[in-house]
Amino acid sequence: MTAESLKAAPIVQAAAAYSAKFGEAIRKVPVGLWRQLVMVLVALWICHTLARLFWVVVPVPAQPVADVVPKSAVTQAEVAGAVVDLAAINNLFGEYDPTAERDRLAQLEKERLEQEANQPVKETTLNLKLQGVVASNDPAKSWAIIGEASSQALYKIGDAVPGVRGVTVKNIADLWIILDNNGKAEKLWLYGENDKKIKARPSRVAQPAVRPDENVIKAEVDESAVKDIKSIGDVVRFMVATENGQMIGYKVRPGRKRELFDQVGLKNNDIVVSVNGIEVNEPQKVREVYQALKTATEANLEVMRDGSTQFIQIRMSSG
Repeated sequence: MTAESLKAAPIVQAAAAYSAKFGEAIRKVPVGLWRQLVMVLVALWICHTLARLFWVVVPVPAQPVADVVPKSAVTQAEVAGAVVDLAAINNLFGEYDPTAERDRLAQLEKERLEQEANQPVKETTLNLKLQGVVASNDPAKSWAIIGEASSQALYKIGDAVPGVRGVTVKNIADLWIILDNNGKAEKLWLYGENDKKIKARPSRVAQPAVRPDENVIKAEVDESAVKDIKSIGDVVRFMVATENGQMIGYKVRPGRKRELFDQVGLKNNDIVVSVNGIEVNEPQKVREVYQALKTATEANLEVMRDGSTQFIQIRMSSG
């Protein structure tokens, strides 16, 4: 490319035009303004140079260092002759009892749930039926029987209720449970067979479940057959039986494994009114029955059947 063709290039011509305009703009700046700008720059340079020169001539003063020697309040000789009482240190805040601590936490959780249950909570509109409750002092051991007479299951606090999305059991009381319905607390009452809320009733002294002068139905159950049961709902279904709005017991019906239901001497629509002498005319009494039967090898039932009272004695055999 020749010099003539380079000069004729558009980019070169454009650069030349911008340079000419820039030079013309600079020439329009007064000479006095240029002199002032140069004087400012010279003054800044002189100040910077003098500052550096000052710190070269005058050294930076050294910071004094405190002469501190760590000294222990206890000498080595004292430590060598001292006897440390580890037992006294351990007992400084009292002995740790894991059982007592567990009971304390359970009591705190119960009080929290009771306080929560006493708060105003609207009644649920979900199509659920509460057939029974076992409210324990330990909330983790409480459970509720939810479902129809033909299909029931046991639920503990925190369990999800199938068939309704986002609903879990939040709290279990004597006459109701609190449901967590997608973040909203709702109350599900314990209803009887007449679809009326169960009323609390004063406790009565329970009569012996088995009287010597009565005919007793005796049954024997193989322990291995009971261990094979995955859910109590496989054997028996519950429904609260009421009379004049008061709970009188639990009406029972056979579950999926009817053979064991028949084996213990029960019949469809029997009303169990007491177990081992404990009347079940109040929901909270079921907790006593639950505690009494956990390690029992024998159960005595008082049953109302067709208007008369029957007594069933069930013994557990090892097979």
